[in-house]
Amino acid sequence: APDTVADVEKWIDEVLYGTRVFITPGFIFGEAGRRYIRISLCCTKEKLQEASGRIHEFVKKKEKVIV
Repeated sequence: APDTVADVEKWIDEVLYGTRVFITPGFIFGEAGRRYIRISLCCTKEKLQEASGRIHEFVKKKEKVIV
């Protein structure tokens, strides 16, 4: 998650509702994953690129609001 994100779990929910892309918090794989996210690669390359683009646009919009 970006360094500006204080609560990764809350951020993941915001990403889900803002982009309709589900990502998993890394902490479910252990304490070392607390600041990370996990993304499943069980789709086509095109769908993965689409999801990546949605998340990228979402993060850009959120950064503009913070600044």
